[in-house]
Amino acid sequence: MRGIALPLVCMALAGCSGPPPESCIARERDWPLQSGLMRGIDPVLVRIRVERDGRIVFNGQASTPAQVARYVRLLDRQRPPPAVRLDVDGRAPCEAGERVRRMLDGVAMCRDGYCGERGAWEWGYGPPVAPPG
Repeated sequence: MRGIALPLVCMALAGCSGPPPESCIARERDWPLQSGLMRGIDPVLVRIRVERDGRIVFNGQASTPAQVARYVRLLDRQRPPPAVRLDVDGRAPCEAGERVRRMLDGVAMCRDGYCGERGAWEWGYGPPVAPPG
């Protein structure tokens, strides 16, 4: 699946249609989401962090709000959608955290309950189990 999904996402980012162009396949290693997101067959957990200075970090890479919005739209089309963990530094500007929350509002990932730490954990590992005794 990785060989299929990555060129399709690459094509979507490049505005391509039809069979994957050779440039998309050749660029697979340099794709911006490669680190941390596409290492396995399917992404399981997307991490978005808003830092103290308002910067947005998407799976370990500093990203602009426009990049994050585009990545969220692309990932939301996957079935099942990946879980999203959003961490906002308590000292971050309110506007930065709210901007990301608005991006996530209404996407299938969040409607299906995969947003937030608890939803991401349950999607990836199953519901929590009470300790014995």
